[in-house]
Amino acid sequence: MRTKEPPTFLHRLQMKLRRGAGRLVIALMEECQDADILFGANGMIPLPAFQTIMNDYDLPIIAADSTLLKE
Repeated sequence: MRTKEPPTFLHRLQMKLRRGAGRLVIALMEECQDADILFGANGMIPLPAFQTIMNDYDLPIIAADSTLLKE
């Protein structure tokens, strides 16, 4: 009978990062939904409001992103 080896440090770190990414996505979605309700934007949050949300999570919008978001 073969025993299962305990997970390695890298595997445990990888799993924590995946869970953290999921929580980040959920938090960003909630922020965007709240902004959508606040602005009555029907899914089209004003760019300055979206930039503020992203900056709060240390994810600034760069010029190239801004151009894509306006399309």
